[in-house]
Amino acid sequence: MTDDHQRFCRISYWKRNGDGFLSSSSRDEQWDECVVGPLSTYSPYGEQRFPRGPNSDYQIQSLVSLLRQAYEFGQRAKLAEIQHTLGIRS
Repeated sequence: MTDDHQRFCRISYWKRNGDGFLSSSSRDEQWDECVVGPLSTYSPYGEQRFPRGPNSDYQIQSLVSLLRQAYEFGQRAKLAEIQHTLGIRS
């Protein structure tokens, strides 16, 4: 995964401690759960949780890809709205 995902989503890694509670972890450490969500709190997309498993990297990368597409679509739509408001023809 590239670092550009930080423009449009956040990825958090968590591990369970001895009492079963989640504590912060990193991708490089042993983690039990990953939470992926849009950066904007106004986004219609919610957070998704992925337990660590054989397909977890694929699931995380797929969701990041979808969030990237939604972010880029939103940027293009906002640009078109601004151009229309200002009367700029493209």
